[in-house]
Amino acid sequence: AAAVRGMQSAGLMVAGCKHFPGEGVDGRNSHMTVSYNDLPFDEWMDTFGYVYKEMFKEGTASVMVGHIALPSYDEPMNDWIGCPPCTFSRKLMTELLKGELGFDGCIVSDAMTMAGAGVVVPRDRVAVEFIKAGGDIVLFPKIDYFDHIKNAVLSGEIPMERIDDAVLRVIKLKERARLFEDEEEVLKGIEHKYDLAELAKQIEEKSITLVRNFGKIVPFDLKPGAKVAVINLQKEGEVPSISNSLETMENELKVRGFEVKSFTNPGRPDVADYLPEADAIFVNVKISSRDCVGGTLRLHYIHTALMWSGFLTQFDNVVFASFGDPYKLYDYPYVKNYINVYSPTPGSQRAYVRAVLGEIPFEGKSPVGLKGLIERQV
Repeated sequence: AAAVRGMQSAGLMVAGCKHFPGEGVDGRNSHMTVSYNDLPFDEWMDTFGYVYKEMFKEGTASVMVGHIALPSYDEPMNDWIGCPPCTFSRKLMTELLKGELGFDGCIVSDAMTMAGAGVVVPRDRVAVEFIKAGGDIVLFPKIDYFDHIKNAVLSGEIPMERIDDAVLRVIKLKERARLFEDEEEVLKGIEHKYDLAELAKQIEEKSITLVRNFGKIVPFDLKPGAKVAVINLQKEGEVPSISNSLETMENELKVRGFEVKSFTNPGRPDVADYLPEADAIFVNVKISSRDCVGGTLRLHYIHTALMWSGFLTQFDNVVFASFGDPYKLYDYPYVKNYINVYSPTPGSQRAYVRAVLGEIPFEGKSPVGLKGLIERQV
C-alpha cells in the first residue's frame, strides 16, 4: 500500500498491482501452463485478499490478472481443464475483484501469448473471453483480436454495456496518467529533487552486501598484472533484450591493469589449467527473473559442475557473488566468501568491483535470512 501511495502521490504515475489472484502458492509457471492458488478462501482473504484490499484503499489505478486459478472461489470450466485462470473467469474478475473487493480501476490481462492462456482458450477466443468476463485491456494483442471482439459484440455475445464499461475505465486510467494533457505543460510542472543518475549510483554502491568473508580475503589486494579468473554462471536461453551481460565488470578489472580471463558455464577441463595460476577467482551467478521468462531460478547441473570432487572449493581465493536474487546460498551453502549484488546492471557491476577491491565499503544488509548452516553470515 505504501508503494502504491508513493507512486501515485505526485499525480504523474499510475500504480498497477499484479498478478491477481496471487502467485507463489503453486510452483508452476503461467508462462508454461495455468498455475493454481489453492488456498482455502478464508485463508486467501486473510493473505492475498488483505494485501489487495489495502492497495485498493490507496486507489491503485490498475490490476493485472494472471493465468492463475482460484478453485476455492471459482467453478470448473469442464472435467479436464478444471477451474479457469483469472484471465477468463467472470467469478474472479467481476464477482470477486470488482464486487467483493470493490476494485473500480482498470483490469489488465497478463500476456495473452503465454501458454497459461492458450492451453485453455483458442487463440481466436482469448480476447473475447477476457473482455466478456470483465477485463478491460488485453496485453500483447494480435491485430485480429479487434475483429474477434467486434464480431462478439455484433452477435450479442458481449453486451455493449460491457464495452462501454471497459472503455470508460481505460479513459479514466489515461486521465489519471495525464495522457490527455499537453506534454510540455505537464513536464514544466516536474521538479527533479535528485540527480537520478547520482541517486542510482548511491543505491548501487550502498546495497552491495558482504554476506560471508570466512576466508578473510575480501577486499582483495591485487596489484597491476595480477591474474584474475572470471567465471560467469548464467541461465541458458536467457532473453538478451532484457538481460545485462557482465562485460562491464570484466572491463572494470582490465582498466585496473589486471589480466582477466573469463569463462561462461565452464566444466572442470575448461578451467583446470588456469585457476591454479589465478590470483583471484570471481564466480558470478547471474540468474534472476530478468534473465528468463520461465523455469526455475535455482542453480542447475551446469552451474555446479565445478563443485564435483570439490574442485572449486580447494582454492582459497574464490569469492561468489549473486547478481540476481539473494538466495543463492541455498544451493551453495558451503562457500566461504559470498556477496549479494542484487542486480546485473552496469552500475551494479562497477559498484561490485569497487567494493570487492576495497575502494568503497560494504554497506548493504541482507534482506533475507536462511536458517541453519546457511544462516552464518559476517
